[in-house]
Amino acid sequence: MGADQIPGLSGTVRAKSEGKPSVRKLWISIIVAILAMVPAILLRAVGWRPDPILDAAVFGAAILSAGFTLSWGAETAEGQISAGLILAVVAIITVLPEYAVDIYYAWRAGQAGAQGVATLPQCRRSLRQTICRATA
Repeated sequence: MGADQIPGLSGTVRAKSEGKPSVRKLWISIIVAILAMVPAILLRAVGWRPDPILDAAVFGAAILSAGFTLSWGAETAEGQISAGLILAVVAIITVLPEYAVDIYYAWRAGQAGAQGVATLPQCRRSLRQTICRATA
């Protein structure tokens, strides 16, 4: 019997190698994730808005791909950095867009001399009212 064979009830059975996935498969996954983000980046850079449904699909795929990429990066970093620090960094990256929107609305309210808007739902309501007035 060789080193890769295990005695079984009906003779010998070859053991499956339980190693890590091949490097080639990992690179293919990373390339697919990055390619899924490219259309959204191009749409945003060019400013072209073909259709709301297409926008939702393209940007949804990009957000999903970014999430996978972020989780792969966190898994890779586990060998180098403590799990608590990784969790803190991922949490900050996850919440940053909401804070960016809050900061933007607060900055715009301060520049316009208007009263500051306290919460994000109030900011959204204020933005909707502004858009409705502009289109009417």
